[in-house]
Amino acid sequence: MTGLYNIYQDGFYSMYAFASFCKLAPHLCNIIDEGYGNYNGTIDNMARLPVKFMHTPAGCGWRNLMHYAQIIWSGKFQRYDFGLTGNYAKYRRSTPPEYDLSKINVKMAVAHGDLDRLANTKDVNWLLDQKRSGLNVKDLLVYKATYHFGHGTFMLAQNMSYFSDDFMPIIKE
Repeated sequence: MTGLYNIYQDGFYSMYAFASFCKLAPHLCNIIDEGYGNYNGTIDNMARLPVKFMHTPAGCGWRNLMHYAQIIWSGKFQRYDFGLTGNYAKYRRSTPPEYDLSKINVKMAVAHGDLDRLANTKDVNWLLDQKRSGLNVKDLLVYKATYHFGHGTFMLAQNMSYFSDDFMPIIKE
């Protein structure tokens, strides 16, 4: 593949090159990834950043980013907008349908970082408001916590005790 459709080129050599670059210039890697990782040197273990980039996302496509942008622009949690003609072909309607979160029927734990710019507090609050999102929070939510984390901190925190203390008991149930 040419990688034309990938945000990060999938493959050993490209991942190795990016991880090697991050070892040499961790501050630049932080700037590159800041848009959705928003790492913080006081709470994140920055030495693990090159390891993270060795596995960073295998084949995340441009359309994923476009879909995320469409959700932000429209203010609706909806399927991909292909435009009027494309929507008629795909959905048999002019606009993409919204996701029906009331159909989710699995227990869940929600962890949120107050420094997270990707899954921000406003969006988490929307999700957990059953009247707005349709998600059956009362019956499905088994745990909710807010941590002083950015988006990437959940896998790179200097102190990972939150996982063993808060989530392992839930996983073991």
